[in-house]
Amino acid sequence: MSTEVALRFIQVNFKQCRFIGTDVRKFQFVGVRWPRIGGRCGVYDEIVCEPSRRPHVEELYRQLKQNYEDRRDYERAGDFHIGEKEMRLWNPDTRLDLRIALLIYKSLSEYGENYRRPLLGLILLWLFTSLTVPCIGLAMKSENAVIVLSPISQSDFGWALLYGFQAIFHITGKEFMPHGFAWMIHMIASILGPILIALAGLALRQRLKR
Repeated sequence: MSTEVALRFIQVNFKQCRFIGTDVRKFQFVGVRWPRIGGRCGVYDEIVCEPSRRPHVEELYRQLKQNYEDRRDYERAGDFHIGEKEMRLWNPDTRLDLRIALLIYKSLSEYGENYRRPLLGLILLWLFTSLTVPCIGLAMKSENAVIVLSPISQSDFGWALLYGFQAIFHITGKEFMPHGFAWMIHMIASILGPILIALAGLALRQRLKR
């Protein structure tokens, strides 16, 4: 890792300063103030840039992210990572399929920087699966008989929560099985569950690494 410094900025206000066309990888920023964009640190260039200039702002964010990562300031680097992905998302030249993927990635975990979103999504998925599947068709095996728990009653609610937990975390439970159309919701939960867990883990790792 190179720590060579070309220029050092100390306690400088960059809230209305433009950097497009400047290589900022060798600059050192100490106690500087960046403009706030949606709760994150950003650059003034993003606020005033035209759509055709977004690729240049994306490159600027990429350089700032590398700068702060090299200096172990991962929180600021995460903010600039979000800015980089935002510029790619709203770049008119970005392919539609990539834009959709970025939009989903943003919605689920703020481009891998927010662990609270996937954790909240995991809880909502658990509750949705636990409440929906039993109402559509959930059966419980009892010796040689199959007892259908649909619709659920208050006494069955604990069983429904246990089933939702098993479906999301891929825990084998011989006592429960989806019935009818409930298989579709079961499959969706079993796919989305691990994805949300992975996104939460990656985002948490980004926040905790030193």
